[in-house]
Amino acid sequence: MRFWMKAAPRRRAAFAGATTLAVSALIVGLLAFGPTQAAPPAAADPVGSTAQRCENARSWSSPATWRGAVPRRGQDVTLPQGRAVSVDVDVPHLGRVEVPEGAALCFPDRDTVFSAREIIVHGALQAGTAARPLQSEVTIKLEGGTPDDDYELTGRAAHAIEAYSGTHHGHCTADGNCLHIGPSAGTNLLLAANGGSIELHGEDVGRTWTQLARTAAAGSDMLELVDPVGWSAGDEIVVASSGVDWREAEPVRVEAVSGDGRTVQLSSALERSHSSVETCQSADGETRCAAERAEVGLLTHNVKVAGPDEPVDGFGGQIMIAAGGTIDTAYTELVRLGQKGLIGHYPIHFHVTGDGGADSQVADISMHHSLNRQITIHGTNGVRVSRTVSYLTFGHSFMLEDGFETRNELTDNLVIGSQFDPDPEQRVRVSDRTPSEFWVPNADNDLRGNHAAGGDGSGIWIDFGTDNHNVVEAQRGIFGVLDDNVAHSHDSPEAGRPDHEESNGIFVGGYIGDPPERFRAFRNSAWKNSGTGFWVDGPIDFTDSTGANNGMGATLQGSVMRGGLLLGETENTAGDPAATELFPYGDGILRAYHGASDYDDVWLGGFGGTPLTANYSAISDGGAGISDHPMRVRDLRFFGEGYRVLFDACPATVDGSTVWGQCYWGPEHGGNAHALVDLDGSIREDGQPVTYTNAAPFMREGDEFLYPQSGETPFGPTARGLITSSEHRYIEISPRDPVEGLTLTRESDGATASGAGWNMIELGERYRVDGPLRRFSIGGNYAGEVELAIDLDAPPSEVARGSALDGGDGVAQEEASSLDALGEDGAWWWENGVLYLHVDIDGEDVPFGRAGDETTLDYHEGPVWSIAP
Repeated sequence: MRFWMKAAPRRRAAFAGATTLAVSALIVGLLAFGPTQAAPPAAADPVGSTAQRCENARSWSSPATWRGAVPRRGQDVTLPQGRAVSVDVDVPHLGRVEVPEGAALCFPDRDTVFSAREIIVHGALQAGTAARPLQSEVTIKLEGGTPDDDYELTGRAAHAIEAYSGTHHGHCTADGNCLHIGPSAGTNLLLAANGGSIELHGEDVGRTWTQLARTAAAGSDMLELVDPVGWSAGDEIVVASSGVDWREAEPVRVEAVSGDGRTVQLSSALERSHSSVETCQSADGETRCAAERAEVGLLTHNVKVAGPDEPVDGFGGQIMIAAGGTIDTAYTELVRLGQKGLIGHYPIHFHVTGDGGADSQVADISMHHSLNRQITIHGTNGVRVSRTVSYLTFGHSFMLEDGFETRNELTDNLVIGSQFDPDPEQRVRVSDRTPSEFWVPNADNDLRGNHAAGGDGSGIWIDFGTDNHNVVEAQRGIFGVLDDNVAHSHDSPEAGRPDHEESNGIFVGGYIGDPPERFRAFRNSAWKNSGTGFWVDGPIDFTDSTGANNGMGATLQGSVMRGGLLLGETENTAGDPAATELFPYGDGILRAYHGASDYDDVWLGGFGGTPLTANYSAISDGGAGISDHPMRVRDLRFFGEGYRVLFDACPATVDGSTVWGQCYWGPEHGGNAHALVDLDGSIREDGQPVTYTNAAPFMREGDEFLYPQSGETPFGPTARGLITSSEHRYIEISPRDPVEGLTLTRESDGATASGAGWNMIELGERYRVDGPLRRFSIGGNYAGEVELAIDLDAPPSEVARGSALDGGDGVAQEEASSLDALGEDGAWWWENGVLYLHVDIDGEDVPFGRAGDETTLDYHEGPVWSIAP
């Protein structure tokens, strides 16, 4: 039996009708929960604290407070030095309000609206405390300023910015944006700096967001929730999308909440369906499940900080915490904050506070209808942000700005609606072409339990490229925590961005790390992303990951995935118009791409067997136009009726005979060569290790295919998964500079591969190179040797070997005494217009489960070779 709390909203006990409402609430409490329990007494505020000073504050409305007249509309105001002033009346729009050191601006527990262009806090601003949160409706409005107005930081805050700019001078992003910061803070501003503190604490309503326990169909006005909530009639909430299109999220209002807090009645019916689906598979007594549940978040709080009612040209309000300033806020609503297209003007901006970030905390607040980001952490370490709800902004929602920010903790935050702005002039940074709910350029930060619930870019983007001012250090730094996060509902508008940036759930781009140490990410989930659920580039192990309904489940480069369950189609696919585009020909749950990848004990399901997934495979090399190290798998399990391996090979007639070759660029092209090494025969379930290829030129062996004949494809009839010996040891050769017309020929059998891009070649062979190959890298998972014979008209002045970071300045290699002595007393020999190179990779093969970690291999001076004429 449910008992409903309805009618009047909360927070009215101090006003008319309080007795009736209090009695009603008591009855509901008795029925729903049994005997009442006395609320614990509020913790006492520290002696001499701002809270105690506010209890004895002078009244704003008293002329005596101001030694004359009470401040008037439009006036600039400075609070009396060393005094606490209590806002006991509504305050009309003021100009600049300054709270000097030793002063305090206090908001008592009464309905209040306070409006100003700027509030500069070098003392204290307090609207409730953690011990005594406000129960009344208190709104601080930041309005009246224009883009021409500007407050400049002073004192410690200005000095911190000057020092930060000096320390990091010359750190530039890949597109040449060099770090430089000035003291400007703008207007429509609430600022804490130089010892200033802001405390904002609204009524503690408990949980601020949860998930649907049962699917809510379109037309329904009821939500069944996983967790109990303390929300009230009249509260505005947002129900996240469970489709590919994040814009299916719906803001709605609460009509009533059941006594147990698990069922919410809405004041109007839902326009769209919102799913709560869990798909499970079982084998050998073990069950694994992938959940797709729409989130529900609270937007309403009684303490508010708001921008103008109708921001002109997206010019809202902003909160800035600069050096020496702190903020402690909970159960507060931030609305219409941020200033569109302006760098540094965000709803909450931690601005170069250094390690002072550890003195601040943001928890259980909402930020919605924002105009430029949600929270930006810039030059600041140690900030804690938890259990917040964000809905709608432009650009990245949570952003760690430069790549120097570390040890920040983002925990259990719900973020919906990072929007792409089609006007490039309105994008603050280049990476805003792919707006993400969490944009993190330094992995030494902790992300736990966050839900990136839809946007125009990627959900969680650990970015070591586009806008990172600290790429070299950040790429090699430690990873913090990346556990229990969820990313779903991403579908990018056309923006001219690189394909790999688009519509991913969790995207780690270009991490190098410090092998042999490896970072592990646990229990992350990605679903309904039209790009890739998990795109991971670097020596990282993703353990017990789950996903469903992604364009591709996982694309790994130098990475490992262990355990978990990745699915294609599920019950949540039906009824989603955008889902019909999720499973095109060539895509698969796992995709072979550019870089080594190991998959261990991963379960795959929901592919094939339906019209929608007829061409969707468990493992694919589709759409990957370059090749690199082999993909290795072990102990896979399959729960689908379709193709376990795509790896299409197409027939072609060469010299009157039928030859099978890779389909994308033709049978003689080597730029799309892929190899899948099944270490234990789990794909065929026969226990026999084999390697599957797409019959690229150097990978042809026999004519046995896993699937001798496929269904309809864009290439016509194909065969899939050429079965070859698992003893082959393929490595990659990759030009470091653009090369046209490059052709490689294997001397042992005359096999030829054309194409200017990456090629996979086999150790123990010599290859003739026809074309201007002068700088290239060569390497992979395996130790061994290979020789190259490169056309070169005259002897080289130098042959060098170095790392990718040398910029071409490698170590000169010894010339051999003869061609026969190549590899014995020298690495190169030139004769008759041909340069012969002996490339040795010593050490031990990279063990399975350590893809991307080549520390077991000895490249001597490095894997990059340079030939100087």
